[in-house]
Amino acid sequence: MQHPEDLKIQEQIRQKRIVYVITGLFAAVMLGLGLLAIFSGHFAGTTKRGQLFSADGLTAQWMGGVQISLGMMILTIVMPNKTAALRWGVIWAILFFGCLFAAIYSK
Repeated sequence: MQHPEDLKIQEQIRQKRIVYVITGLFAAVMLGLGLLAIFSGHFAGTTKRGQLFSADGLTAQWMGGVQISLGMMILTIVMPNKTAALRWGVIWAILFFGCLFAAIYSK
């Protein structure tokens, strides 16, 4: 029979793996949507109030960059240490805001 401490550690490892898989899937979906917007030149989204909007051309490509940045930023969860997570998160946050402002002011 296993000790309760061993069972607790195994459960923590299992939960950590689940978080890694969900985070990876989220990042992969956001990367795919961002690349689709960049290469197709079309972006469709909704506002906070549920209104649909779309963008074409350069604005859509910048919005693709926004999606990629968001997808990569979530990967800070799976970084091996706090220093790596901080660097990764800051770099992608800067790229996120750069792409967002470029998308807003590209018209």
